[in-house]
Amino acid sequence: MKAFLFAIAVLSACGSNAPPPSAPVENAAPPKPTPAPEPAAPLPADMATGFDLYVTPDTVTTWRIDGEARTERLPSRIRGIATGHHSVEIEPPPGFLGARADIDVDAGKSHELRLTLQPAPSAKP
Repeated sequence: MKAFLFAIAVLSACGSNAPPPSAPVENAAPPKPTPAPEPAAPLPADMATGFDLYVTPDTVTTWRIDGEARTERLPSRIRGIATGHHSVEIEPPPGFLGARADIDVDAGKSHELRLTLQPAPSAKP
């Protein structure tokens, strides 16, 4: 009997080789989301792509490309612009009507856009 009690005492002291059961972890933080990859850096502008803008009369001071106001003095070399379709609007100086034109820009090429503003009709009393 002593041997039996001794064997139980040894087994109790040594434990078993099985790992202890894992208890569910409460209040565990959710896994952190994977950060989004950084956006690719924009490619450098192609300085050969664009157009030359000439407007008569040469007193135009405000004009637009695709609705964005520009104030570069005309005539102007517009470079580094995206390829594709663009609209150019000229805000007229006093005594002239405005103008609008469309232009398609091709990669590596520069086009010429010439606009002549028409005189505004005379105001009749």
